[in-house]
Amino acid sequence: MTLRSTASLIRLIAGLLLVAVAGLLIADRPEPGLAGLLAASIFASAIPIGAAFLLLVMALTRGHWQREFAGATESLRLAPIFVVFLPLLLFSPTLYRWHGMERDTTFRALFLNEWAYALVTIGFLLALLITPWCAARSRAAAAVALILFVILQGLAASLWLMPLAPGYFSSGFALYVLSLQVNIALCLLVLSVPASRLPLSGTLLLVAVLFWLYFAYIQYFVSWNVNSAAGLEWFAPRSAGPWQYVEYLLAASGVVPAALLLFPPVRQARRWVVALAAIILGGKAVECLWLALPGRGGLATALLCGAGLMLAASAGFRARREARP
Repeated sequence: MTLRSTASLIRLIAGLLLVAVAGLLIADRPEPGLAGLLAASIFASAIPIGAAFLLLVMALTRGHWQREFAGATESLRLAPIFVVFLPLLLFSPTLYRWHGMERDTTFRALFLNEWAYALVTIGFLLALLITPWCAARSRAAAAVALILFVILQGLAASLWLMPLAPGYFSSGFALYVLSLQVNIALCLLVLSVPASRLPLSGTLLLVAVLFWLYFAYIQYFVSWNVNSAAGLEWFAPRSAGPWQYVEYLLAASGVVPAALLLFPPVRQARRWVVALAAIILGGKAVECLWLALPGRGGLATALLCGAGLMLAASAGFRARREARP
């Protein structure tokens, strides 16, 4: 066994052990444990989801950035990480309390239940698995796949997070979550791109951060600033106690990198781009906690499960190097 394969095996075992410890915490305190698992699941699943979106967009637009982010296809190998949703599918009534929700609209009547939750999540996983085929087939197939992908993503994101505040609904929430997922996937791709293939990374990172800033601000302005009852239900627990300081951290992790990336010398310098990608990625990891945990707890479970998933997933990947001539 080579040194590299030994290191991969160690990462896999360590990751599985951390996930097993998280499982014990979930068994001890199911509701906060499942909330922590949801936070880790949102972060981990963002890698294949964001990569799928980027892959379909690349298939439509073509250009030099296809070569720069060829790792998007490799990132889709992480689609089986959706297995982490299995406990959520089985015990979703414990986390979301479906039976106590009002069914005052057609959407709520059809989708706010454990069966719709499971079918949408599994269907979204299957969609991710066929994304590379659609992207490679033709531009027309990629266009149709992208439209269906965004619809499925919107439905999945709405079912994963909005029921945490039963009265909350926002038509732009799914696009906000998509911007979060794209940022996570893009930052990881930037961190893995060889130095000789970096020219467009800074520009694309700037676009992704601005994409996130816009939808995050719109969510806050429309749902919170107008003092709607539904907006208060969602934002009040996320703006109370220590979470109010997390909000400032999340804003800074987007605004500061975006401001710096406006300057060409920063966008074109690998060290700057890599450092800013790491800052943005850290902010997005905290944002996943901010979305799922307020009012429920489960921080220890989220950290253990998230670290375990990333360690286990990294065991199957090798650092990509530029091919020698």
